[in-house]
Amino acid sequence: MVLLFSFTVYQLVNFNKIVQALKKTTKLFFPVILLIFIEIIALFGTVFPFHGRSIDIIKDIIFISVFLFLLSYNIQSKEDFRQFIEKIGKYFILFTVVVSLLGLWKFFYSPQIISYKYVDEIRCFKWGSSLVSDYNFFSLFLLNGLAFGLYAILHLPERIKYKTLFLLALQLIITTGVFSGSRRFLFCLGFFFIVSFLLLIPFMFKKIFSNRFTYKYLLRFLALSLLNLAIVYSFLSYFPLISEKAEKIFFIDAHKTSINIVSVSSRINSVASFRFIKVHSITKQLSDLNKKEIVSVTSSRKELWVLGGKIYREYTVLQKMFGKGFTFFEIFKKETGRFLYPHHLFLSVLLFSGILGLTIYIAVLLWSSMIYLFHLKNLKILFFLFVINFIFGFFSFTEFFGATFYSILMVLPLLYRYLYKYEKNIPIPVP
Repeated sequence: MVLLFSFTVYQLVNFNKIVQALKKTTKLFFPVILLIFIEIIALFGTVFPFHGRSIDIIKDIIFISVFLFLLSYNIQSKEDFRQFIEKIGKYFILFTVVVSLLGLWKFFYSPQIISYKYVDEIRCFKWGSSLVSDYNFFSLFLLNGLAFGLYAILHLPERIKYKTLFLLALQLIITTGVFSGSRRFLFCLGFFFIVSFLLLIPFMFKKIFSNRFTYKYLLRFLALSLLNLAIVYSFLSYFPLISEKAEKIFFIDAHKTSINIVSVSSRINSVASFRFIKVHSITKQLSDLNKKEIVSVTSSRKELWVLGGKIYREYTVLQKMFGKGFTFFEIFKKETGRFLYPHHLFLSVLLFSGILGLTIYIAVLLWSSMIYLFHLKNLKILFFLFVINFIFGFFSFTEFFGATFYSILMVLPLLYRYLYKYEKNIPIPVP
């Protein structure tokens, strides 16, 4: 049976093509493969286990390795690349809409596995304003879907079949992002709005008016967004007053929803450092949450950065050069009791891979960015997403590749460079 299975696989798989794809993968993605190698060394160089993080990192390494091979094996031309990106955008918008609906359901309704005997703090932390366990990465997913949606409005409006429904779907994404309570989502959303308003200035961007559909639907998107945010503002302010009545009508969890809204309000206030939203709460517990002290966005990060710098200064000369693996997770846990990493991408890279690893990582980032800029006309949406994901994840990523989609955005320009040079008959240097 084993021999039959092996023979079947041999007949179905072209091993020569696989070997060629492996060679091609090494040639195309050598800088990324070098980062994977450094991360594996750092992982095995870790002295202390760090409670599941090692498994997560191994999964990331396996994923990016398989993904690199699949890219080399399947994407053979610039047209393949274009279709691949177009499909990514379509599916990302669709899945983002679905996830937005699921997120809002979690915001208002208690899952059945949560019993009322648990204390409110646990329920709020697990199912509260974050919508999911990590509200920042959840909102980053929403931002990617929103960016693909705006790109479709600007460049491919004729391919949108149900344009009004499409605009409403984007408003759903915005609403869910606000309810996530992520301050970084609000910053990036503001950046999206600024760019969209600039695109409406005719003297600066005349080309956009050559397509009336683009102009019309971009204007509708901005108008709907302002209306949407006004409704959300009113909802956050006054819903706790009627949550008990709404519980009877809509079968929501009134107490949990009120806690969520106050938590979101506190995080929105901390963005601008003033009371942008005043929640009209009716219980003492909600009033106490609403009076929570407003702090700056980076206040909780600075202490972690200082601790990370202190840990690095205590390294030996050899450790400063090559790092000490992911042992800093345990040190952070002992010192803080809550945070397990510096919340600073470059500092984390410096701790686990030293000056050498950080230098190579920055070089790869710059190389990827230079390719993006050189081919900006064809890669503008990917470059925009790359910048957003990098800035967003700079305060959350703990390793080279961070979130899955960020790692994809890092390697795609390397593939495009190869395809561009291949079609231009330009020799590709072998590392």
